[in-house]
Amino acid sequence: MTRRFGVVALNVGALASGTLVLSLAACGSTAAGVSSGTARSSAAHACHPGRSADCSGAHLAGANLSHMNLSNADFAHADLSGADLSSANLTGANLRSADLNGADMMRANLKRADLSGGNFMGADLSGAINSNLNSASASSTQYVICHTILPSGRRPVKDC
Repeated sequence: MTRRFGVVALNVGALASGTLVLSLAACGSTAAGVSSGTARSSAAHACHPGRSADCSGAHLAGANLSHMNLSNADFAHADLSGADLSSANLTGANLRSADLNGADMMRANLKRADLSGGNFMGADLSGAINSNLNSASASSTQYVICHTILPSGRRPVKDC
């Protein structure tokens, strides 16, 4: 199932503990809700990035999620293009088929994260830890990593 959302509102706030709160309210539309040739409307879906958050299919392009604890969060099919995920804890996160085009993932912890099908084109993963992307090549069928800076700081073998 593919969920597509248009952002309705973006609220950024801070709690007394110093934790950044990013709240996105999203809703589907007839145009964005087209799936398998049929129009459908999606129920409102709010994504509150954090530990064990359900942000599957959310539109978080350009979001600043740096230094956040996003462990076990579900970002499957989410648009995280251009997002700042530097030093984020993504331990056990589901990033299956997520769009991470141009994302800053420097020093992110990717231990046990599901990265399969992800689009990492142009992303910077330098210094990312616990990732199996160091040995990935541009011809990988598991990821899109053209023009990507791998955790080792190098580009993929036979870059696109």
